[in-house]
Amino acid sequence: MLHCLEKDLPEETGVPMVDAAILDGAAVVQMLNPGTSNTFQEYADAVFVPYVSAQLKKTNRVDIVWDIYSLKSTTKEKRGKGIRKRVASSTQMPTKWKDFLRVDANKTELFSFLSQESARLSTEDGKEVYATHGREVLCSSEESDLANLAPCSQEEPDTRLLLHVVDAVQKGSKKVVIRTVDTDVVVVAASSFSKINPDELWVAVGTGSRFRYIAIHELVAAMNSRQCSTLPVFHATTGCDTVSSFAGRGKKTTWETWKVFPEVTQRSRSRTLKNIQPTQAALKQHIKRACYQANSWNQALVLAPDVLDPSEWGWTIQTGSGWQTLWTTLPEAAKSCHELIHCGCRTGCTGRFKCRKAALNCTALCFCSGDC
Repeated sequence: MLHCLEKDLPEETGVPMVDAAILDGAAVVQMLNPGTSNTFQEYADAVFVPYVSAQLKKTNRVDIVWDIYSLKSTTKEKRGKGIRKRVASSTQMPTKWKDFLRVDANKTELFSFLSQESARLSTEDGKEVYATHGREVLCSSEESDLANLAPCSQEEPDTRLLLHVVDAVQKGSKKVVIRTVDTDVVVVAASSFSKINPDELWVAVGTGSRFRYIAIHELVAAMNSRQCSTLPVFHATTGCDTVSSFAGRGKKTTWETWKVFPEVTQRSRSRTLKNIQPTQAALKQHIKRACYQANSWNQALVLAPDVLDPSEWGWTIQTGSGWQTLWTTLPEAAKSCHELIHCGCRTGCTGRFKCRKAALNCTALCFCSGDC
């Protein structure tokens, strides 16, 4: 999708001048290697807080938004298991940083610790550091008004980042940048831009050679208002972190089709679900998941959004595994279509043939024509 919408600027020469930087804290932690830090306090003092200080030199305000439990986090649990380790200032750093970050409890304690350390940062007059702390927000300035930021029940940083953009703009910031590695933020930012109304809004996304600045204000100017408002539905339906994509139908192809047939936005020429493969049941669950995710994104500027029940929107809860994708309500073909099982026996089926393994009699589909 970024291929269709992005505006690249080199990281070294194209850094936009902004008044506020809103950081996805979890993304920053993933990028910052602990190096030779022996304890979590050393990591905070020598690595994380200096990074925040460097950002503050270029802006008047830095916000650090942390992830908390979300449906998205449960869909990523299968990427590997780590080891539980308590986080305290004097605790020795884990030898395997990536494994440590795979445990939600580790991250929760680490994020809380880094929030408190960042909020203690000494700042120049007129400069502030904000850091989310669960549903609350810590600030380096005791006089700062936090009414627009907390308490907040937003579960994903994708949406909570935009709440901090709103607060920054309302407090005088005209140009804001969001630092993240998640392209979903581009979609949420574009769909919410007209309600926030900054002079410039940038998203710094990716790492290394894939790093880029995306000018949301220019992106929105190139689209009509109806496209912007329905962008979350388009993005979720065509595939995101929590919703699968259609095989052989990428975002670029779908985007070009949308431009040629804008009437799809109003759904005035929608076709019956029965005409879309592979099955109506599978498509229905896919659309439910897309609507669930789009509903979350569309409430990005709300402190206490209405949360839908995932079990009614394409998800199923499994003991010990959390939320899992409900692909279809139809039974598995292997369990429901026994009549399609056939074997290659000539005479006298034995236990090694498919029919005998399935406890079925041979049929006309078998090599023996059912006469064995």
